[in-house]
Amino acid sequence: DETRRHWLRVSSETKELIENIKNGTAKTRITQSSIIVRGKYVTLRISKPNNAVFHLDLKGIKGMTINTSRLQLIPDLMRRSFQTGLMWTDGYIEYGHPALKTTNLWQVVLWMLSYPGKTYVRIDGVDLNNNDIRIMWRLRVNDYTLERKPELSAEQFDSALPMFFAAVLGDGSIYFYKKKERIYPSIELTGSEVKIKEWEKVLE
Repeated sequence: DETRRHWLRVSSETKELIENIKNGTAKTRITQSSIIVRGKYVTLRISKPNNAVFHLDLKGIKGMTINTSRLQLIPDLMRRSFQTGLMWTDGYIEYGHPALKTTNLWQVVLWMLSYPGKTYVRIDGVDLNNNDIRIMWRLRVNDYTLERKPELSAEQFDSALPMFFAAVLGDGSIYFYKKKERIYPSIELTGSEVKIKEWEKVLE
């Protein structure tokens, strides 16, 4: 099985690259944010020196096209609201089509429900740190075209909540804090200053 053989090559080369880093024989390229070691099947990037995160960029893995056209589970207006929120987080435009790159599986599921149709899916890499291992997914919707990101506005939708929910899945976090013996939930959205200002306009 070619897929199994490829993963065995990836595993073997990953171990070899790590050993080469340990004994100082690896050919590395150092940038401001990471150390990069390239192999034939794997590119290993080590970022955050004080809390190392290993990124394995995998080569030679073919993707597949998944047809979700029968999964028309979300009403059209809400679906377009989800699309807007997703495109304003980890979404981007690739060859004129909406695309997404993420390690968040919930984001992958919501993306495919929000864009029913033919979606190209492939695994781009794996992120590893002390507490977690995550697969980097890359998706491109073939049945939709975009020239630019949709406008971030709640006026075209009944509610901004679906759009904001999609954004929290990508760029946000939910946590609880204690104040005067009471527990309060808090939602935090991160991003560039321009992006945060746009969201503030929507949520006002």
